[in-house]
Amino acid sequence: MNKVIFTNITLTNEQKKQTFSLWGLLKDDQLEDLRCFSLEHVSLVGNIYVGRVVRVDQNLNAAYISYAKGKECFTSLKYLDRAIFTNKVSHKAIGGGDEVLVQIDRDAIKTKIPGATFDLTFHSGHMLITKGNTQKSISSKIKGEDKKALQDYFKSAFSQMKDWGIVLRTNAVNIPADELMTELKDLIMLADETLSKASCKALYSMVHEAESEEIAYLKKLSNVSIDEIVTDSKDIYDKLLSFTELAKPLKDKIHFYEDDYSMVKLYGLETKLDHARSKIVHLKSGACLVIEATEAMTVIDVNSGKIQKKKAAKDFYLNVNLEAAREIARQMRIRNLSGIILVDFISMKQTDTNRLFKELKEILKADSIPAQAVDITKLGLIEITRKKVSRTLAEELNLGFEEK
Repeated sequence: MNKVIFTNITLTNEQKKQTFSLWGLLKDDQLEDLRCFSLEHVSLVGNIYVGRVVRVDQNLNAAYISYAKGKECFTSLKYLDRAIFTNKVSHKAIGGGDEVLVQIDRDAIKTKIPGATFDLTFHSGHMLITKGNTQKSISSKIKGEDKKALQDYFKSAFSQMKDWGIVLRTNAVNIPADELMTELKDLIMLADETLSKASCKALYSMVHEAESEEIAYLKKLSNVSIDEIVTDSKDIYDKLLSFTELAKPLKDKIHFYEDDYSMVKLYGLETKLDHARSKIVHLKSGACLVIEATEAMTVIDVNSGKIQKKKAAKDFYLNVNLEAAREIARQMRIRNLSGIILVDFISMKQTDTNRLFKELKEILKADSIPAQAVDITKLGLIEITRKKVSRTLAEELNLGFEEK
């Protein structure tokens, strides 16, 4: 059973107690996905602002743009031709003082300021549209006849909507095509209205506010068949009910938890979170993972641990490594690991290593965040990359305890 939970948890470090939001996906009581962050956390991702160009860095082919007084974001100029200027004062393609629409696509992380883009994206229950990047696509997780049916239905619509990029999400698969078409037209109408009004907005105005993070989290899990959604927060419960007016199949799956026995205790969330922060992860085979985060990358060692060599039968170590690969993929999701991840599996013959590499590539396809097995190094290490879209679990917890 796949259950999505929304609750709060109080944690303690040496200095103080702090309350965090904890959202997760439980599959048969095992965490498969996790978000845990301070209640003080406010994400800017998805917000669109009227920003002002502060300076252009030709070496980086990027611009620093202020989106609020005293606050800047970093924007690549790779797709400058897609920029929508609300007030052009420089005679260059882009220059200091120009006012332009930017959408935050990455929150500030450590010492890095927020990232932003000129590609402006708007979301609804089953799709997203982008002004600038006009590519049309259907989720790669929709396959076979379902995908062909959607492609056939939307072929003419896609060709007519030349100004917009369109992506149909995985959860669109069970929605009648005519309902999706109505949703698409309504979304484009909303976006067009928003952008037409933007030209009249003052500097630093927020012309579009992103959907709530709770809804964004549900959409992130759109490739999962959700059986139940549980929260003990009335505010979140109301937001989820509002969202299900668009995503109707989820409406009957949302439940408000009112028992005196907390959700944290009911689902053993404190223990699960401790495991998600532990350096060592034990596997059923007796092996274990040792996870070390450095500034440049994350290193994972698959340790044979308590495995007795005399038990090693044909394919034994291959099976242990495959178990480790599945667990590594899970740990990447719940810890939100990103960037370069280097894995030292138990040594095997080359044919088994190649098979492991192939299986790992398939396992990583289930991740909602782009992740891939890239290469086997000359030393036999497997290199994985995963896109960084937000802070790691460790960074979120550290930041939460630092806040006053």
